[in-house]
Amino acid sequence: MNNKRIYCGVADCDGLDSIYPKGQLDEKRIESLTLQAMANRHRHAVFFYIELDVKGAEKVYALLKQTGKGVRERALELLKEEADKLELPIGMGMAHSWRMIPNPELNPFYKKGELTWKISI
Repeated sequence: MNNKRIYCGVADCDGLDSIYPKGQLDEKRIESLTLQAMANRHRHAVFFYIELDVKGAEKVYALLKQTGKGVRERALELLKEEADKLELPIGMGMAHSWRMIPNPELNPFYKKGELTWKISI
């Protein structure tokens, strides 16, 4: 029995944004996820197809149900660990981004510690 399934979703510098079983989405929804990733390339967003064992997917879903700081990051790290195959759109640097994420410091609006700018006139 093959326990592997294809999932698709969006991830970015802050972690895993969404993941769905491929068969549950129509073409219009897949297109909207692709557009979401393209519109957020400044955050290294990628649209992906990934093959996972069902138990691995359940672990990712369970983690995403949690709340708190770093949940999306940990979910993407777990997804990468559990993945058997990955497919990314060709071009647009998504493969390079996939290797760099998660990394909140890549977010152009990242605020680890508020920088204080002192301006003297």
